[in-house]
Amino acid sequence: MSKGKLLLVENNATFRSFLTAELSMAGYSVTDVGDTERFFKALREDYHHVILLDTGMPKMDCVDTMNFLKQSQILSEVIVFTDNTMIENALECIKLGAFDYMCRPYPLKKFISCVGKAMEHQQSKVQ
Repeated sequence: MSKGKLLLVENNATFRSFLTAELSMAGYSVTDVGDTERFFKALREDYHHVILLDTGMPKMDCVDTMNFLKQSQILSEVIVFTDNTMIENALECIKLGAFDYMCRPYPLKKFISCVGKAMEHQQSKVQ
């Protein structure tokens, strides 16, 4: 049985595949997308408990995305992952309601733990 549904938004195919495999092994059902069009399609098609959002997506500003999620009343928790050059955007996402952010490189164990905490927080809101 799945621990919950995740939407992984990452344009680097190798990293996306790696994270998808690791999160799946951790017990999550993962939908992974690598571009803006597939992201919005995945949002329309299914509800995801947690959205894992890369700040470096081409044609997709993470702050604008957070505003869209908020205006659309999408209740998913959001974890933003970034590198040091985009930290200000990640902090702005936190102000807009993102659950947390992770700065690359981060230990996989810490990342999966953060996903678990976001999942628990999201599920406690809907009960």
